[in-house]
Amino acid sequence: MEDDGTIMANMSLEFRHGEGVDRIPTTWFASGDPIDSFIWAHVILMVTAFAVVFPIGMVLGLGKSRWHIPFQVFGLILTVIGWILPSFHGGRQYVKPNIHATFAKWLLCAVVAQAGSGIYLSFRLEGGRHRAMRKLLQRWHGVAGKLMPVAGWTQMMLGGETSQGFCHGDWLPMCAGHVSMGSIMIGTGIILVIITIDGERWIRKTGRSLDFYACATIAASGCGNALFEHIPGSEWNHREYSHVAFGVFWWIAGIVGLWQTRKHDQRTPIPGVVFLVTGWYFSMHEQPNPMAKHVHEILGCVMMTAGALHFVEIAYFTRNLDRSSNVTVDSRPHKSPNPSEFVFSFLIIVMGVINIYAPPQTLWLFNYWGLDHISLMLIWFSIAMGIMCFTLMLVQLYRSLKNSERQSIRGHGDLGIAQDTELCGLLGSDAAQGDEEEVKTTTDPSIRTLHT
Repeated sequence: MEDDGTIMANMSLEFRHGEGVDRIPTTWFASGDPIDSFIWAHVILMVTAFAVVFPIGMVLGLGKSRWHIPFQVFGLILTVIGWILPSFHGGRQYVKPNIHATFAKWLLCAVVAQAGSGIYLSFRLEGGRHRAMRKLLQRWHGVAGKLMPVAGWTQMMLGGETSQGFCHGDWLPMCAGHVSMGSIMIGTGIILVIITIDGERWIRKTGRSLDFYACATIAASGCGNALFEHIPGSEWNHREYSHVAFGVFWWIAGIVGLWQTRKHDQRTPIPGVVFLVTGWYFSMHEQPNPMAKHVHEILGCVMMTAGALHFVEIAYFTRNLDRSSNVTVDSRPHKSPNPSEFVFSFLIIVMGVINIYAPPQTLWLFNYWGLDHISLMLIWFSIAMGIMCFTLMLVQLYRSLKNSERQSIRGHGDLGIAQDTELCGLLGSDAAQGDEEEVKTTTDPSIRTLHT
């Protein structure tokens, strides 16, 4: 890695030529100018829209709240304003085209299409042609609404890397690997929080244990890391050998876990073993500078702690269900989550946050700003805690909306059920069809219930 003097020397040697890029060094992809107020306003508006407003609006839609449309309209307004603002910036220059600007066009088209489908569905037009169109758009509106936070997160990651001129050339595989694996870990932690609170019945219905999906994620991540870490045509180096071997281990371990959990409700210690070995790997892996070494040592400790928790849970506190018994999916009592169950989910989110910021270029930037690894860890743990807090708030909001819906159904009878199920399809909830089927197959109004 280049030291500060070498980097400054490169900046003074040769610059790119052309309109709008004359201050960008040939070895960089962004100039050294400060980020101006227009870009900061763009960042604030977009993060507010895609990380706060749209997720809340999605939950309001799943809960069939009348506040769903106002929230999504507010998010659309923020998105349009935020998309226009960079056109007026005059500070830091960026090489164009770049992946952030390219993906922004597709993301804006998806947001507009999502808004258009919502407007069409809100008219509730009837007739043969409209019935077929409504069915198609209801499916699109529901799927696209659930994927919008994922697309927004991807765009935020691409924006962060583009703003600093990172993740280009030889650094691209390492940055892509860190960001993708970190994002997968954060997503996995969020899903674990949701399942811990309100997803036990869904897990029962799938006929698979949670470890089955964890092993599938591990296998897919390892496959991607093993196949795409090396740049075709370039010479192999120590870093690529190490990362490819690490990906192969995850790949094979995930396949073993999938085989062990192929039967109904089977659990496996494979995810815990993977985290233990990977944590040891990170803590011992050679790094280019002391800060990177300290960061990877702490990441290794976090991963080994998460692996140990999972291994202990499987080995001593979990027993496979007796499939010979007469206990059914719906007759098993709901188990209230133990507060200790959230520790594992939180550690997964922490691992993801650290992974995203662990590439050497990013750590060099933090070191240039005067931050040490202790300060960085406190910041990253705070970010992870904020993500988990926001997830808990969204899950609680969803539960509150569903409880209100059930009380409304009991108060209004059949008419209330019919209205709510149609709104459910309008706002993109996949539970509508299942709820309608349950209502139709029950003939006695006195025993009708709505399963969530």
